[in-house]
Amino acid sequence: MVIEAGSIFDWYGYLDSKGFVEHSKKKRRNMPDEYINAVCAFDIETSSFYQNDRKVAIMYIWTFGIYDKIVIGRTWEEFVELLEKVSEILHTDKNLRLICYIHNLPYEFQWFRKWLTWEKVFATAEREPIYALTTDGIEFRCSYRLSGYNLE
Repeated sequence: MVIEAGSIFDWYGYLDSKGFVEHSKKKRRNMPDEYINAVCAFDIETSSFYQNDRKVAIMYIWTFGIYDKIVIGRTWEEFVELLEKVSEILHTDKNLRLICYIHNLPYEFQWFRKWLTWEKVFATAEREPIYALTTDGIEFRCSYRLSGYNLE
């Protein structure tokens, strides 16, 4: 795992010290009490090729950005470890959530859905999630569906 600007614990402390917790008014029974007010995004790069006449697809790098810090990894185990540490340091749970935006969540969700434990997934159709909440309070949202704009 490659981490920009110091160790992983340095930037967790940095985020925690900046007071990135924003209180929200609880309007419905299942809404969280608070959100972490930090820009957070996730992206993967994938490739496919033929191996013994069979098409194979792989994820070869992922990037997780929170506020102005970037973490780059190559395995799903590293990604799971990162999310566990983020949740532990920022104390996220169902009442305190970190929202992480993914452009085209339906595609990328298929790559990591089996690696995490899910509290709730809201989808408009099969394999079309709009948001997905882990049991640790990390909420992935589809920025494409929310904005309506492609990456161009």
